[in-house]
Amino acid sequence: MTGIGKRRLLLAPGRYQYKFIVDGDWIADPTAQNNVPNEHGSLNSVVEVRADNRA
Repeated sequence: MTGIGKRRLLLAPGRYQYKFIVDGDWIADPTAQNNVPNEHGSLNSVVEVRADNRA
């Protein structure tokens, strides 16, 4: 499979760790502002989801 995949998720407020699979390899998001070490000796990217205060 080639190309770009997209997925829209509705997430509860919180802090989430994620990675991408590119050509069969797990990679951290190169545009992420925050990364944290994981138990495998590599990095996970982090995104903070905040509550939407719009009424």
